Amino acid sequence: MKAIAAVVVLAVLCTATALSQTPGAPAPESRVLVQPPGAGFKVIAKDTNGAYSLAENRRDPGGGVDPHTHSVEDESFYVIEGQFVFQIGDRRIEAPAGTFVFGPKGVRHSYKNEGTTTGRLLVLSSPAGFEKFLAERAALDKQLNRSDPAYAERWKALQQKYGMQY
Repeated sequence: MKAIAAVVVLAVLCTATALSQTPGAPAPESRVLVQPPGAGFKVIAKDTNGAYSLAENRRDPGGGVDPHTHSVEDESFYVIEGQFVFQIGDRRIEAPAGTFVFGPKGVRHSYKNEGTTTGRLLVLSSPAGFEKFLAERAALDKQLNRSDPAYAERWKALQQKYGMQY
């Protein structure tokens, strides 16, 4: 629980710093945001003046994220529940609940829930913007089947647009 509090404090400090450096930004109390429990984005670029985004992810046993590299964002992960394994560069990291993992931009990384129950983790991306990539990827997946030749072309363009490499 102390680690969750530390992540929340870090997020608040990042936001306060971003807002205090923005001329004409609204007073901090007018930007208060409370999200209910559950998976999904807690804050995005518009909420943090572009400083970061924070999401809660849930992964079934065996579920995870394929290896990829960000050229724009650093990603930080805090495991709330479950037993995850991260691959950050050449390093394999066993990550039970309470573990914090930092994945710097430019370093290939992935993660997988190797536990027997659904796992939960917080994902902090800094600066914000990765949420836009995910939204556009979801829209592409709805529009085209991955076996469609047009999909590969649009997927490549999407990765280039957001500085991603899968």
